[in-house]
Amino acid sequence: MSPEQISGRTVDHRSDIFSLGAVFYEFLTRKKAFPGNNITEVMYHVLNENPVPISATNSSVPAVFDNIIMRALRRSPEERYRSMEYFGNDIRKLKQTLDLSRTIYVKAEDFGSAPLPDWLKFLEPLNFRKIAIGLGIYSGVLTFLFLGFLIFGGERFGYIAQSLSKQHPAALLMKLNVPDAIVSIDGTEYPTGSNMLTFDSIGVGEHKLVVKRDYYETYETALIFGAGEKKEIDVALRLLPVEIPAGVDTAFLDIRTNPPMVKVETSTGKFIGYTPIEDFAFPEGSYTLLFSKTDYVNKRRDVSFRSFRNNVMDIRLEKLRGTVSLENVIPNNATLFVSGKQLSRSPRYNRYSVEVGEQLLTIRAEGYEDIQKKVFVQVEDTVALRDTLKPVYGSLLIQSNPSGAEIFVDDATAPVGRAPVYISSLIANVHVLRGVLGNEEKKRSVKVAANDTTEVTVVFSSPNGFIELVTTPPGAEIYLNTVKRNGSKTPNKIEIKPGFHKVRLVHPSFKKFYEVNVRVRPEGTSRVSYVFE
Repeated sequence: MSPEQISGRTVDHRSDIFSLGAVFYEFLTRKKAFPGNNITEVMYHVLNENPVPISATNSSVPAVFDNIIMRALRRSPEERYRSMEYFGNDIRKLKQTLDLSRTIYVKAEDFGSAPLPDWLKFLEPLNFRKIAIGLGIYSGVLTFLFLGFLIFGGERFGYIAQSLSKQHPAALLMKLNVPDAIVSIDGTEYPTGSNMLTFDSIGVGEHKLVVKRDYYETYETALIFGAGEKKEIDVALRLLPVEIPAGVDTAFLDIRTNPPMVKVETSTGKFIGYTPIEDFAFPEGSYTLLFSKTDYVNKRRDVSFRSFRNNVMDIRLEKLRGTVSLENVIPNNATLFVSGKQLSRSPRYNRYSVEVGEQLLTIRAEGYEDIQKKVFVQVEDTVALRDTLKPVYGSLLIQSNPSGAEIFVDDATAPVGRAPVYISSLIANVHVLRGVLGNEEKKRSVKVAANDTTEVTVVFSSPNGFIELVTTPPGAEIYLNTVKRNGSKTPNKIEIKPGFHKVRLVHPSFKKFYEVNVRVRPEGTSRVSYVFE
């Protein structure tokens, strides 16, 4: 990590040169340029101390090589090499001076057996294959291979970088503050139609990046990529100053929009810039401004810019809209959601107004599984969906009070049976139940839960109550109002008309019986509990 990175200052390609110098230092000395027992010590050495010269640590390295590496490791970026090209030029000159006549010929599979210069013989015991694997894990260190190209020259060493570029290409994700700049990488231009650009096949090494747009300052920088490295950069182009005519005062503009990156120009066609525009000097006066962005409704605004003041504007553009139709979707009561929000349908048809562009739609209906679809909506166009939603089922237990009512479900003309009725499979939705008992009819709605049993009771105008009977031990015979209920034994719950009732419990294993008077209220439950002894 370079001093400027530690200090939180602006970082550019010269920080990569510092890192590469540190890697080359360790490669030649087998010691770190900035040692330390922890990250704090290392950072202190980077900010305050110079490394020991390489030749002092490894006498087989010529002393003249110290100046090259030490320049790359200068604490001030301005004192380092301007670019990797200058770094390489000095190393080439050193190579010529030392008359290193041999060419290093390295293929990926022969990396561990390549011949070495005399002053690198100390590296022979090292396993270069393992070193290469280690460098591959640390992608930033792999830029050493590019430096090797600059040191030793020759097409054969370049084979390494080419091989790595093919097997592990680098990638660049670039975010711009304008949508229509021209991006150039190593002289090849790439016109843009968006502010987000991705280059996924960039070769290992140094590349020159240039971004241009009329009325903006040109952006230039150098980027160094290791094998498989991915860089993300934000490029913020700065507006060029506008000429202020003689005799005209200066106003200052602050224009913000929702969404951002809206094109602002005057009605006469004079381009001002893309939002946000901050503290921008502009001739004072009255103007009609036009605000435009793809897929949005253009807006006009008459303004008067006053001199020597910040003229602040907040503009909101509305998205253009198209139509999505669910008229051919089953069931016909399906509704449309976008980003979790239910849209309002048109009064007459099952159609919805949707913002233009790619949209993730959710088609939803009670009792059915949702369907999600990606569609592209265009202005004044209708996307007609034709989908059938898959039903979700639950079960329903229907009782009546008094019991025995005929039960009808939804619009059925025939009853499903007399209560209690169990329906094992019913769409998990809201259903209307109709109960008929004698001359009385009752209706009620119930929502059936998905994959579960829902219980419901249809209650008539003269409902019964219940007596719940529990004994220890169980199995007592039940008498109600002196009449034995055949087949009824405790524990039991009996439906009965409201009022006072005499209950007798007789257990076959005991001589003594139990008798009590019980009051039963409509829809209420009276509990009788007794222990035989």
